[in-house]
Amino acid sequence: MAMDVVTAGGIGGAVTTLIAFLDFAFLRQRFCTSVCPYGYLQGMLGDKNTLLVHYRDEKQQCIECKKCVRICHMGIDIRKSPYQIECIHCGECIDACNEVLARLGQPGLIHLAWGEQGEVVGAKEPWYRRMGIRDAKRAIVLGVILCYGSGLAVALSMRKPVFVRVAADRSVLFTKDASGATVNKFRIIVGNRTRKSASVQLDLEGLAQAHIVGPRTIAVNPGQTAEQIIEVAVPVGTETPEYVSHFRIRAVTEPSGDVYSLDTTFIMPRTGPRTGPQTGK
Repeated sequence: MAMDVVTAGGIGGAVTTLIAFLDFAFLRQRFCTSVCPYGYLQGMLGDKNTLLVHYRDEKQQCIECKKCVRICHMGIDIRKSPYQIECIHCGECIDACNEVLARLGQPGLIHLAWGEQGEVVGAKEPWYRRMGIRDAKRAIVLGVILCYGSGLAVALSMRKPVFVRVAADRSVLFTKDASGATVNKFRIIVGNRTRKSASVQLDLEGLAQAHIVGPRTIAVNPGQTAEQIIEVAVPVGTETPEYVSHFRIRAVTEPSGDVYSLDTTFIMPRTGPRTGPQTGK
């Protein structure tokens, strides 16, 4: 199942990369003028307070130099309408018009404006209107964005730099070693979200006389995830009346010092009369 997910993700990434390459190599702006849905969405969501690139020439001062047309990457004439879906509002036509008419001592005729009849950006208005908060709808949207942003900031601040997960390996319920001790296997997953090397020190809680076989420390490189199988052994003769014993694997991360108490279970052979086949090895 995991391999299927990885394969699907790889194929999806490769296809997306190929489409992006073909777009930038061959289509370029033609993609924006024919397929890209941004302009259509912008048109549907626009209202009288939407920020537009707007041509205003009440005094007929345009000298027909058409530099605003020549410089447009989308090949449109902004003088025809501010609502052309091909317009990406880059504002280069504004700079072109200002540059040409400045030589004649006149202000430019293309502006960023709040709606077709609204104020030009930069006019003397209260600060909140200059920021785009011009009606109740926008104030509500801003409040929602701030709430989401605050939640995201809190979630990121609470995220631990090194995380530890545990999963019992139940492909075999338990085994016996040479001394007769009962052994269970557990998969420990450690992720290092920092740019420095980290390690995890493991210990056991709540399982009498149990011990970890082999190394108790897992090292993780910066930005990597490590996975290691550990064996937990309970010596022969230990009093464990329960067939399934609940205990915790305690993990201490370094250098952050975070402590994880990971609840899991240990399976022992049945000590009473057998009522069915016993699973083990």
